[in-house]
Amino acid sequence: MKLGVVIQGPLVSTGRTGATVDVSIEQTTETDIVVYDCLPAINSIWQHHREYADDLIVVLWSNEPAEKVEAVRAIVGDKHIVIVDDDTKTVHDRNSKLLPTNNKLRQFRSTLAGIQALEKRGCDTILKVRSDQIGNFAPLIEVFRKLAATSPKTAQRKVILPAYRVGNPIHFMDFYFVAHLTTLKNLCHNFLNNQEIHDSIHIDLFFRCANMLGTKSLYPASILAKFRHTRASLTFAAKAWQAHFMPGSKETYRSIIWRGACFTEDHIKMHIFDEEFPSRPHSALTELKGGKPLPIAYLRSLIQFSHNQVN
Repeated sequence: MKLGVVIQGPLVSTGRTGATVDVSIEQTTETDIVVYDCLPAINSIWQHHREYADDLIVVLWSNEPAEKVEAVRAIVGDKHIVIVDDDTKTVHDRNSKLLPTNNKLRQFRSTLAGIQALEKRGCDTILKVRSDQIGNFAPLIEVFRKLAATSPKTAQRKVILPAYRVGNPIHFMDFYFVAHLTTLKNLCHNFLNNQEIHDSIHIDLFFRCANMLGTKSLYPASILAKFRHTRASLTFAAKAWQAHFMPGSKETYRSIIWRGACFTEDHIKMHIFDEEFPSRPHSALTELKGGKPLPIAYLRSLIQFSHNQVN
């Protein structure tokens, strides 16, 4: 296993912090938001990545200020930087008016560029991290190494996410994640080139990744995404978590400093991690018991979906 790290994101990041992460985007106020210089986070990841990784790439946008780019170059050196243009299409944005436009495709444009660079250098496993988060990622990587050592084939089709969100199984946490290089490269291509399933990046990612890795359902993903609290959708989520997703290390999650602030203990308690997951075999998915049947509206949607497919 040769692990490469992709650091992606802006060099100045505006948004919520670890302390205000649970404030919904639509309800954010000026007091919830900071403007964060990402250079200390990039430096921290660079200084510590050799403890758990073999290589690292920082992906920068071509329109970043020249002095900021030079500062990154002084930290990591030329061979660890990839500069890309933002050629992504515009997508529907549900952001607060207080936050900058957040085109969800940008993350995967920059991540793909980093993956492609690391692939040429012989990496077969990728950890994707943000430019505005500091953390101890060694315990997270240890989770993946153990999985790869005990079940190499399973590891090739697993994505380790930061955590499982209690009460919200249809959610792909994208703070950081680790997986086989081919899996993440295919996910990036899927996200950049295929039709959007849902406007929320977390729901969209969940269904796209689960479908790509082979989670099956009788129903189209667009229907499951629309009716997320039904037994059909929750059953799909249970299958995906059993086969293709895995929560990461609590130690890593607790160590994260996002835009200058840690997550609160109350926030951490609302998540399940790898240490707890096996002993709670999808007790996290007790939502299934409360799942509702697909409503009559589903039938209308399915009929319309079938009609569109034919025509």
